[in-house]
Amino acid sequence: MKYFSAGMLIALLLLAVSCTPIPISEEAEPSPAPPAQPSAAQLLQQAQSASTTPERMALLNQAIAQNPEFVQALILRGQIAIESGDFKHAVQDFDLALAIHPESLEARVERARAYRELLFWSKAIADYCKAIELDPQIGLFIERADCYMAHEEYRKAIADFDKAIAQETGNAELYQNRGVCHQKLNQLNEAVADYQKAAELEPENPSLHYNIGSIYWEMGQWKRVLDAWEKCLAINPDYGNIKMYMPVLKKRVRKSR
Repeated sequence: MKYFSAGMLIALLLLAVSCTPIPISEEAEPSPAPPAQPSAAQLLQQAQSASTTPERMALLNQAIAQNPEFVQALILRGQIAIESGDFKHAVQDFDLALAIHPESLEARVERARAYRELLFWSKAIADYCKAIELDPQIGLFIERADCYMAHEEYRKAIADFDKAIAQETGNAELYQNRGVCHQKLNQLNEAVADYQKAAELEPENPSLHYNIGSIYWEMGQWKRVLDAWEKCLAINPDYGNIKMYMPVLKKRVRKSR
């Protein structure tokens, strides 16, 4: 029997320990971070480039949920509502935008346009007045003039058309609309002058020659009525009910000679 000294036993024990494999702990790999959510501004950009209305609205709803005071997102959502014919919801979005940014010209004009579609003429006019204070561009005078006409405020409409015509002298529609206002106010000479100017710019527009004839009819100037209405019928032989009045008109022309 072999005996080992105490020193040899200790050495053998140390050797055994050193030969025992030490398990290596493996650290778990970190799980990937969740993808970052797009910001409200990024969602707006995506909405601007989206191809369908539902997709655009969904993105804008997300952007506004993130930032309820995101004026540009509210305006764009309101504009899409106008395009879709949802004028009441459009007004609601523009209300929110203007509550946040009262000096927003874009929100003010777009709300005025939504009010026009709803036939809320007084509200539309009020928004156009404020918009013109912010930026007196000619297009806004024209849109406000149209509202004044619809609201039967013809003198105010004429004042706006005057401003617009001073800048757009070749716009036949402006002369025609101003002529309508003068006619409504029984300002017949001014009305016929505007219709004639419009007809010079658009000689193939039968409605202008008809309007000229209708003014001369009110004036009792039968030969001028006949001239104007014959021009109208030369462009459109079936225009209105002119043919029905032509026999009576020609009799009056003969009597007036």
